[in-house]
Amino acid sequence: MSLSKPKILVVDDNAANLAAMRKLLSKLSCEVVLAQSGNDALAACVRGEFALMFLDIEMPEMDGYEVAELLKGDPSTSDIPIIFLTATTGDKATQLRVYTAGAVDYIEKPLEDRVVLAKAGIFLDLHASKQHLRLELARSEAMRTAARENEARYRQALDGAPIPVMVHAEDGEVILVNRLWQELTGYAAKDMSTIGAWTARAYGSQAAEVRARIEKLYGITGIIHEGE
Repeated sequence: MSLSKPKILVVDDNAANLAAMRKLLSKLSCEVVLAQSGNDALAACVRGEFALMFLDIEMPEMDGYEVAELLKGDPSTSDIPIIFLTATTGDKATQLRVYTAGAVDYIEKPLEDRVVLAKAGIFLDLHASKQHLRLELARSEAMRTAARENEARYRQALDGAPIPVMVHAEDGEVILVNRLWQELTGYAAKDMSTIGAWTARAYGSQAAEVRARIEKLYGITGIIHEGE
């Protein structure tokens, strides 16, 4: 999984406005997608992922409020940040309608280039952070999957080994014993939770001596004779 170039969707029924926004947003590191109607905007959102949408409110057939409400009602598009573009003044009624429709902000026309670029930059940075997090989560999941697969292969190899094998942790907890161990000793892993429990059960009064010999084996380095 690699990081893709972020996309910004601009929705406006005025072709001149769209052209102006494309030219302005080209100063940022992003792909600009244009839509001249609400239906075109909805179709674009189905086809791709957007870091941000600039959405004109006053459009024929389907206005910006309707578009925003439809997007927010669909789980696949509900997380697209929407900034409304409006020619109306920022009165309380307009503000309430903007945020009720699900927009994160609005900009009044005529647009100020520095305001548009500043707000777009913020959401591009947020989108990049989300992509990095998504990438790290994917990598972590891939590592966990590989670890599970390696452990499964390891256990399978040990279980089929031609010698008896016991695996235990540093604190003496028995993690697994292979099939041949169980056949030769008659003990399964559930019958002996630790090395101490095994030696006590298998050797009785000689358990302490056997434990000492086992612990001595951990100090061996280099090659020893087979069977020793």
